[in-house]
Amino acid sequence: MEEDLSASANATPSPEPCPEEDQSERAALAALSFWGEGVFMLLICSAGLAGNCAAVPVLLSRKMASTFNRLLVRENALSHF
Repeated sequence: MEEDLSASANATPSPEPCPEEDQSERAALAALSFWGEGVFMLLICSAGLAGNCAAVPVLLSRKMASTFNRLLVRENALSHF
């Protein structure tokens, strides 16, 4: 009898079916998609673009003149296309 109890204790319960989405959940996901993929992504990309543009004059200055820095500037310019 103890064997039967231990076997049932180790058994995995059958999974319950997922509930259907309602309109409020769809609206929340749409709002999250707008803010996450739209606004937040635009802010991050704009900050990166501004940082890359600000790096060009620094890398082309006489104090920073090197072949590697010129390659960085060219790569920076090509990455915007």
